[in-house]
Amino acid sequence: MLDLLLVLARWRKTLVIGILASMIVGIGLAFIVKREYKSVARVLPPKETNTLSGLAGLASLAKSLPGNLARFGKNEDPYDFVAILRSRTILEDVIAKFDLIRVYDIPDASIEKAMKALVDNTEVDWTEENVLEIRVWDVDAQRAAAMANYYADLLNKRNFELLTQEARNNRVFIEQRLAQNREDLRMAEDSLQGYQERRGMVVPSDGSASGLSSFAELYAIRVKKEIEVGILRRTLGETHPQYMQAQLELSMISKELSRFPEIGIGSLRLLREVLIQQKIMEMMVPLYEQARINEHKDVPVAYLLDPAKPGERPDRPRRLVIVAIAVFLGIVVSSIVVVLREHVAHLRASSPEEYQKLLALGRIFRFRART
Repeated sequence: MLDLLLVLARWRKTLVIGILASMIVGIGLAFIVKREYKSVARVLPPKETNTLSGLAGLASLAKSLPGNLARFGKNEDPYDFVAILRSRTILEDVIAKFDLIRVYDIPDASIEKAMKALVDNTEVDWTEENVLEIRVWDVDAQRAAAMANYYADLLNKRNFELLTQEARNNRVFIEQRLAQNREDLRMAEDSLQGYQERRGMVVPSDGSASGLSSFAELYAIRVKKEIEVGILRRTLGETHPQYMQAQLELSMISKELSRFPEIGIGSLRLLREVLIQQKIMEMMVPLYEQARINEHKDVPVAYLLDPAKPGERPDRPRRLVIVAIAVFLGIVVSSIVVVLREHVAHLRASSPEEYQKLLALGRIFRFRART
């Protein structure tokens, strides 16, 4: 270490010149490099997004059931906003809107290079307050703010499209089940009517006797739970914990139904089927109407909490950082040059043969450089 310090002391002028030169270069770069402004848009997601909101009314009917049968799963997470904003569709839309191929000076007009440049100039992340921040850098402060706000608009538009598509799928699914229920109810009523006509008797239709009403109500709950399980399977997949929980609840309801004894024969059996289908109809119609409302409602799904404003001062690159890096590199390069020159001088004094070899090597490289 002392030898190294002595070498640096002997070559202090060279070191000072190298450091000053690097500092001048760094200051020049700091003023030549284009500085970028940062704009931040803050988006507040919905407090709760329940893709099965129409099934919420089912909870009141299940309160009398044992165990976890009164629990009904909800999907409280919105679509992944970060994934939406980083999707190719969104990036291409932003590039086209602000003509970023020209702004970023992409030589071959490559959309892939433009997307890479846009991703490098954009950050999307959640804060500790569960607010989505969209940060955009650009040499033009106004354009940076406009891009950040446009990102927020695209997020709301795309998320709304996804939610509408999901609501449409749910409506179609429930609509098919409702049509089947109507057909089943018609067939059950026709069978009961035919039985009464053949027997010449009238069966009481209130269903209060023999526990038919409670049985029909529980059976309707099971049908509605089957709808919930079907929607969760299609939207979340069979490995999702929420789907597995709903499947468990369905099996518990089926187990509870198995405890009900077969009630009567003949007319009571036919009446039981009518009551079951009527209960299903009572639950399915409001559920279907709710699905139609969800499909056609036009409300924002991502709220712009703080619109982006043009930055007052450049954010990057930091001029002081550029100068500090330049000075550091100047110190490193100057030290390497000094150590090498000291080593060459040492070879010339103590090992002439090695020094001559070094000179010969230098002449070879100079000759090749000339040729």
